[in-house]
Amino acid sequence: MQTEARVGGVVVDGGRAVAAARRPEQQQRHIGTAAHLAAGGLAGVVSKTCTAPLARLTILFQVAGMHSDAAALRKCSIWQEASRIVREEGFGAFWKGNLVTIVHRLPYSAMSFYSYERYKKFLRMVPGLDDPNYAGVVNLLGGGLAGVTAASVTLPF
Repeated sequence: MQTEARVGGVVVDGGRAVAAARRPEQQQRHIGTAAHLAAGGLAGVVSKTCTAPLARLTILFQVAGMHSDAAALRKCSIWQEASRIVREEGFGAFWKGNLVTIVHRLPYSAMSFYSYERYKKFLRMVPGLDDPNYAGVVNLLGGGLAGVTAASVTLPF
C-alpha cells in the first residue's frame, strides 16, 4: 500500500521525500528593478495618452469659465466643444501638450509602481502586518508611501 503526504512543497512518498512541482498559480516570477521601472513608466504614458482628450476638454472648459459669462457656458456641452476642436484644429489637437505631460508622467509612474512593490514587501516584514488579514492596510500604506516617494523624487519635473 502506497501512502503519500504533502508537507509544504515536498511530497513524502513511502518514507522518501520527493520535490513537488509548484502549481502555476503558486509560482511568482521575479522581475528586476529595470523591468519594474519600465512597466510603471509605460503604464503611465499609455494611461495619460488615452485620457489626454478628456484632459484637454477639461482645461478648455476651465479657461472658458474665467473669460465667459455664465449664460454662454450653460449652452456649451462636451460634445459641442469636441466637435469644435476637430473642425477647427483637427483630431490630433486633442493631444496638444501631451508630450510635456508624458515627460513628467513617465518618471513619476515608474517610481510610483516600483516603490509601491518595494514598500509592500518591506511592510510585510513588520510584525503584525504579515498577517493576510492586514493585506488592505499593507496596500494602503504602500500606496501612500509610494505616492509620496514618487512625488518627492520627480518634483522638479
